[in-house]
Amino acid sequence: MEKKMPKEVISFLERSLNWILPGCQLFYRDTDSDIDVRKSYPVGAIIRAGTFVDVTVKVQRPVTKVRYLIASAHCAKLYEAVPDEDMARWRLCTLHFNSYFKVMDVYERGGVTQIFLLHIPYQAIPFFQAEHSFNFIQGASQIDFVEVACKSLDTKLAMDVFADTTEPELLARMAAPVGVDDEGNPLSLDFVPTPDFAKDLSDAVRRLGDDLYPINYPEGYSD
Repeated sequence: MEKKMPKEVISFLERSLNWILPGCQLFYRDTDSDIDVRKSYPVGAIIRAGTFVDVTVKVQRPVTKVRYLIASAHCAKLYEAVPDEDMARWRLCTLHFNSYFKVMDVYERGGVTQIFLLHIPYQAIPFFQAEHSFNFIQGASQIDFVEVACKSLDTKLAMDVFADTTEPELLARMAAPVGVDDEGNPLSLDFVPTPDFAKDLSDAVRRLGDDLYPINYPEGYSD
């Protein structure tokens, strides 16, 4: 007889999906940094951002050799909130330094390597470390996330480059690899308390990204 899943587990998975899926959107970060993709981003791994991660929604064909494609429902759209011409032109957004991602896919096409990351809540890390979680998220969403990601790069490689996305200032903001140290090793998954000097920015990014739900914090945590 098939064993039924406990109600509390079902409730937790529902809350996780409700954090991940509604409002989920694709964001992009292009870099020419030297990255050992096999070492740093094995498919199925969980990584923590470690720093605020600048991304954009305004891209077409990449001019760099690596593209991060990040699916998130909790990315702060700075260009909508900050009266800054550069941010508006770049459609600049950012993710919190305690953002956690599951590496969903690595795809190479036309000299570009695309690393596809799914933004997940902190308390769901143990579940998403399990092998079966990949099929669960695909089935629950009724979307083949990996197929969508691959088609995104295929389509954009056939487009012209947005001139705005080639500006040195923007490329410099996106140069650093996501979630790894200088040797390419994944950063610790430990949730890091916000230092005093970053508290205002941290609070703003959480608020703009609708990222104040308890499931994305350790139990009992108060920032």
